[in-house]
Amino acid sequence: MAEAAAVQFIEVAPEQAEVYAHSLKSLRHLGELACQGTKTAEYKAMAAFTMDDLTTAVTEMLKTDPEFREHLDVDRPYTYKVINGEAQTVNGRSVVTMLAEGLASSEQAAQKDSRLGEQAKRDAADLQNARRVNQLPIGTARLVVSMDPKEGLATDPDIWKGLGYRKGIAYLQWYCREDEDTIVAGAYSIDKSNLGMWRELFSEFGIDVPEGIPTSEWIQYGLEVAADAKQAELLAVRIRERYYDMRQSTTSRRSLQEFMKAQQPTMQKFHETYYTALADAIYRKQNNATLQGLAQSLLQAAPANLKPELRQQLIRVANSKRFNDEAGRAIDSIIRYAAAEELRKKLKLSPRGLEGLSQAIMFLEPATVPQYGGYYGGYDMALMHQIMAANVRSGVQANRSYGGCAGQNQLSIHESSENAIGAGDTASSLQEAFGGQQGSTAVGETDNEPCVYSHSGCYCCDYNDDGSKRDSKLTVKAYRDRSGTARCLRYGCDAYLDADGKGDIGNIARRAAQLEPARS
Repeated sequence: MAEAAAVQFIEVAPEQAEVYAHSLKSLRHLGELACQGTKTAEYKAMAAFTMDDLTTAVTEMLKTDPEFREHLDVDRPYTYKVINGEAQTVNGRSVVTMLAEGLASSEQAAQKDSRLGEQAKRDAADLQNARRVNQLPIGTARLVVSMDPKEGLATDPDIWKGLGYRKGIAYLQWYCREDEDTIVAGAYSIDKSNLGMWRELFSEFGIDVPEGIPTSEWIQYGLEVAADAKQAELLAVRIRERYYDMRQSTTSRRSLQEFMKAQQPTMQKFHETYYTALADAIYRKQNNATLQGLAQSLLQAAPANLKPELRQQLIRVANSKRFNDEAGRAIDSIIRYAAAEELRKKLKLSPRGLEGLSQAIMFLEPATVPQYGGYYGGYDMALMHQIMAANVRSGVQANRSYGGCAGQNQLSIHESSENAIGAGDTASSLQEAFGGQQGSTAVGETDNEPCVYSHSGCYCCDYNDDGSKRDSKLTVKAYRDRSGTARCLRYGCDAYLDADGKGDIGNIARRAAQLEPARS
């Protein structure tokens, strides 16, 4: 029987603890290194770390998308260098130290809200597991399950969903001490996690997990075996397959890792364009033209159901020379959200088999940013801002929210239901793709029928015909066809947007973007 060791808490200096689940420490350090003027090895390591952090966050966000979650598997590989007996992240920081800082932050959060005490226990258990991994003998693997917080999601769902958790998504984590200097690891998502089934599966390996222990303690019950990295990975895959066999799951699945590899150029574009500017602003506490331009584009395209507090942050960023951490967290959330929306355009569910009883994920061509109007040059900042705004608008209008390691990312007032596949992409989204709301755009028309309606959500509505700024928004008419593609009927605009958020900003908004440098 595996025994759970006592949870250990450690002291961390107050300045090391930031807002739980949304620390800006890495971005702040990236901005500090960038201000030194040369791209040193330390800067490159930190840039690689923040790029990996962005990619990991978007990967887990896509995993929590209600439409795709049961068809996508997270299977992230890691390789850690071991220095002075401790695993190090890609930017050379101790994993144990990072987890200790996370624990300090969750303890502080729990002092303000006692319901987060369970999260502090989870973080303490993660820290204990990391210490055990550091002690693995060469040629030894450790496999554990990080269970979804079933108790918290049942009693305080808003709190725990706000931290990024989703009911039924657990993670099988494996670690292997390859040699004196290397630990190879991986994290595999498991859908529809069930404590009874996991307890039964663990018993097949001689591990007794007691009834009634909180989900925060499951990670303490690890399977340790003699294995190299390939054997450990194969064992993890077989455990996941065994679990799905026990659940009699026949859902076809695809690897998100495979998908994200194809999307790396797009993710790199998001990072290079916005994360470097965000890091600079967070460190200097000064705004910059990139973030101001992004905020202005977002405000122009913002739908009515955008969170009021987020809209206020965008107004401040668009108009202020100063920049604080609250604004930094808001912009960081928007970047991740827009990236997830860009990538989800490349996912599609399609019937599989003659019976059509199961569905499979199709991966379409890699996303390319910028991509509107046949533009692929990659350096037109105004167009890049418009693409970001279109992505945010598409997701917010559909009330999509995402979870994952970085906490919940929800930009709309309302959240889509997670109880059914396709939640957030209902028929009403055809009416919401380009200014319009269900039941408010055309009398006597259904969501799937063509219609002409008035709205003020087109990219051109803030501008005169020559691209100059208007004092007030213009109301225009749009035509929506049966497929859900809406086209602006204003003379000379020609903007359009389909139900998936793809389209063109139109000639008037393009002229406005060309005038932007002169206005600034």
